[in-house]
Amino acid sequence: MGMPDRLRHVLWSFAYLAVRRVLSLVLLVLRMGGSKEIEILVGRHELEVLRRQQPRPPDLGVPADPR
Repeated sequence: MGMPDRLRHVLWSFAYLAVRRVLSLVLLVLRMGGSKEIEILVGRHELEVLRRQQPRPPDLGVPADPR
């Protein structure tokens, strides 16, 4: 007693979609990790550029010479 063709088609379609969604989620998670590393590197570079553009404030921890 075999499965009707329509039921077999529906089950294969569901299995295909389920596997496709799982693989999409795995790829998304893997891509997010790489994106985070790139975003951190870009952020560090931006901070370095901004630090070079800003003049350094005087060191307030050392009192000025009162003379």
